[in-house]
Amino acid sequence: MWSKLSLLRHRLEPNEEGPPKPLLIGLRHYLTRIANHKHRRVITKLLCGDYIPHVFRASPSPLRQLSTAERFSRLCRACNLQPETPQHVLLQCPSLNSVSFLRSEFMSDIRQSRPLPINTFLSDSTALHYLKLLIFDWSLIIPTAKFIHDAIGRWQHFLDTGIDLHLEDDVGTGGEDSEEE
Repeated sequence: MWSKLSLLRHRLEPNEEGPPKPLLIGLRHYLTRIANHKHRRVITKLLCGDYIPHVFRASPSPLRQLSTAERFSRLCRACNLQPETPQHVLLQCPSLNSVSFLRSEFMSDIRQSRPLPINTFLSDSTALHYLKLLIFDWSLIIPTAKFIHDAIGRWQHFLDTGIDLHLEDDVGTGGEDSEEE
């Protein structure tokens, strides 16, 4: 089940050279690699659980079993099929065309450098695993941060208005590749 810090649990900090290692204290790769302030901020907020519960409904679950009504209240507001978690919205939910299109373009771009599943129907645990792999990969953090920034901007617009934006529409989140700090 999703918890507020699921993306940080058991993480390995990537290194420029050599395999990733556990690191308790240190300057994180995403803080140094991502030049775009808005993209860096989105990744930091996502990793620290700062988007929860305002953006994602399925945040953190109580230690007890959820009632049927509680489980229903945590379902995705777009598809009403699965719990609304970051991995669901970013990698699984088929209901918002704009996010699905961003996901498809992002996956085809990065598939050239990393093997990714061809199957687009991922289980929740597999989606969480791949989201962690994308975020904690030294060479993929920049395109991953841009994808997450753009997808969350479109998701937030959907939550605010109930409208799925077309990709050419601006959501006011600075989706352009500006490098302002």
